[in-house]
Amino acid sequence: MWFGSWKNGVSSFAPPWVKADYDRFPRAQVVDAKTAVTKTAEALSAFSENNWAEDARAFAAVMRHIREVDRTHRVILVQEENEIGIFGDSRDRSPLANKAFAAPVPAELMDYLQKHKDELNPDLRKVWEAAGFKTSGTWEEVFGKNPKGWGRGPRGEAFDHVHDIWKAAAPRVDMYCPDAYMGGQGDADHIVELTTRYTRSGKPFFTVEATDGEIGAAHAFYAPTLLATVYSWRSVRMGLAQQEAGRFEDGKWVLTRYLGGDDSILRYDFANIAAMNQSGNGVRLSAGERAIQRVKVYRYG
Repeated sequence: MWFGSWKNGVSSFAPPWVKADYDRFPRAQVVDAKTAVTKTAEALSAFSENNWAEDARAFAAVMRHIREVDRTHRVILVQEENEIGIFGDSRDRSPLANKAFAAPVPAELMDYLQKHKDELNPDLRKVWEAAGFKTSGTWEEVFGKNPKGWGRGPRGEAFDHVHDIWKAAAPRVDMYCPDAYMGGQGDADHIVELTTRYTRSGKPFFTVEATDGEIGAAHAFYAPTLLATVYSWRSVRMGLAQQEAGRFEDGKWVLTRYLGGDDSILRYDFANIAAMNQSGNGVRLSAGERAIQRVKVYRYG
């Protein structure tokens, strides 16, 4: 469920009373690369106190509701935003953003960079070094001019090369979760690079959006996710024949519980599932008893 400020770099999930009030909830602005004209994007500016204050208030209300009604602790993880930031420019160009960009880099970030200078992400350290390892100054003075910006998606997202900035600014965020959409036979081992980059920060690797098919199935074994579905192998259809929860002791599997059908059903839209050569069942991993599972698969159809 997304209800906050950003979903895939836009603010389409914000409520109508936020969308309609441009004065109270200002948008980010971007510069058109072809015309050099500044345009307003349909994405809330992160530099507006009204924007982030209302976002925080709504998030806190949802968390309070979950605490009150979720007596069985069905909810085990909460994703605060999804692919935050903006598309179409290297940064927000609104007046509020320009004012912050021209101001000194916050002392908290500069202190962090100096304290962790030798452990910083190589890309971030290289940019800082090229600008002379300054210990104060504006953003361009400390990190240099980079009109193209960084990132392979919405600018401002927690990509691995800015994890150190995120750790300094938002130390209570538990994980930075990348998408793992990697297709093609030549990309089969790209998951190794991705997990290496995203665990360098010292936080767990976690992804809830990943490639399906043969490559995705291989990745699911390499990098466990919250929901690891059983994928088809070419034209062969497979389902779960047996599902066990347990643990390893001295390298041996110790069964703690046999899991039933309700533990494996993921989808009920059978026509769509069949069209994708999938069974609709899979492995649901969660903390506690179902953290490690062993399964047997069968072929059908």
